[in-house]
Amino acid sequence: MLASGSPTILELANATHPTSYHGHEVHAMMGNSLKPLLDGKVNVVHPSNEPISGEMFNNTSVRMGDWKATVYGIPQQWKLYNLATDLGENKDVATKHPDILKTLIAAYDKYAQNVGVVIPRGEKFEQTAKNNFPAVNSTNIQTIDLAKMFVPGYKLNETNPPVAIPND
Repeated sequence: MLASGSPTILELANATHPTSYHGHEVHAMMGNSLKPLLDGKVNVVHPSNEPISGEMFNNTSVRMGDWKATVYGIPQQWKLYNLATDLGENKDVATKHPDILKTLIAAYDKYAQNVGVVIPRGEKFEQTAKNNFPAVNSTNIQTIDLAKMFVPGYKLNETNPPVAIPND
């Protein structure tokens, strides 16, 4: 599913999504409106059994309930995370839950077909991806104090550790 922004804006504006534009069919709106949530009429917008997929710049993800599957970079390999126990997506549990991963990949494939996702392939793409997603290792890590850039007087300590990012 696409983000909930467009259906929400249409509902708040009391507008409808067109079915055609200058004689051309317009794809049906995807996603759910957040208006019932904003109005306090519901507690969730997407039920736990509804997959929510996305693709941007060859970064792919699909969520369903507490589960999130992602694939990006080179080599492309799906990873699975249980967001209920690992919100930071640090522990790939794909090998422990292949059935859940298979379900999420199938949901993503259906989404990709519905919206016409085209995944770049080939040697040129692979080289570009390697340049954009360099391997992270101990020789190309620097630490920066992000908060210091935005919060005057902020100091790093045990409760505010530095953030590691790859050097360019």
